[in-house]
Amino acid sequence: MDFKSQSRKLIWVAALTIFISACGSDKKDTTTPVTQPTPPVSNVAPKISSSIATTATEDILYSFQITVEDPDDANDGTALQFTLNNAPDGMSVSSTGLINWTPSEGILTSGSVELSVTDGGEDGSTPATQAFEITVQPVNDPVVITSTTLTSAVEDILYSFQITTEDPDDINDGSGLQFSLANAPTGMVVSNTGLISWTATEGVLTSGNVELSVVDGGEDNATSATQEFEITVTPVNDAPTVASLSDQEIEAGNSLSLQIEVTDVDDLNTAQDINFEILQGPDSLTVSNSGLITFNSTITIVRTLFIIH
Repeated sequence: MDFKSQSRKLIWVAALTIFISACGSDKKDTTTPVTQPTPPVSNVAPKISSSIATTATEDILYSFQITVEDPDDANDGTALQFTLNNAPDGMSVSSTGLINWTPSEGILTSGSVELSVTDGGEDGSTPATQAFEITVQPVNDPVVITSTTLTSAVEDILYSFQITTEDPDDINDGSGLQFSLANAPTGMVVSNTGLISWTATEGVLTSGNVELSVVDGGEDNATSATQEFEITVTPVNDAPTVASLSDQEIEAGNSLSLQIEVTDVDDLNTAQDINFEILQGPDSLTVSNSGLITFNSTITIVRTLFIIH
């Protein structure tokens, strides 16, 4: 046997078998497939999708909800961080992007504010920013009376009281505010700067119930400030007045009777409320409790000094 020839055939057959198997043999392929690694997904930076409202009204709460697009992070109060730069006093932003601000008196703008939203900065993602400025519409604030009117006066003496007010929009310069009195007694007035003046006359014991009103023009439907008061008057005793007495002449030995005419606004009963007294004169000259002078003369002319109180 030719061993060399036989050996070549076997080698050829083996090579052919390998070739056929590689081209799709009926035998099942038990080779384990190799899984390729999935490429990493990059973090997508957040994007602000809302445009901030840029108008507000003085003394009224301004609120605006920021909306953000971010496929990686939900706006749940923790995944995104909201911050404000150069914000005015009182302006804040919540953990979910709600901006709140109440502009106070005299504030006409928020100034330039920058909103920043970040999701953590993974993969070098940059924060989303948006600059904005809010214009504030001013509102007229009503005037407030800060003083309490003095409630006592003295008869025949000038009563004066200066009203004080607070109004952030108007000054008390004689034209910015208007003062008025309702149900005021005779003679009581208030100036254009709020000075109340009154002289209570004889017999007036009270001003009655008076209403003070102050208004600044009523812009934006601002109401007037009012204050009610009553002034109690302390009476003063007024001295009596005597009608002029002329010289009297009588013959010696005759009698004279003369009634003194007295006026007193505080005392009406002359016999009880008014006292008459002779300070200088003869013994025969007398005066009664009602002011009747009696004289029994022994000389021609008598001059006498009276005191009445």
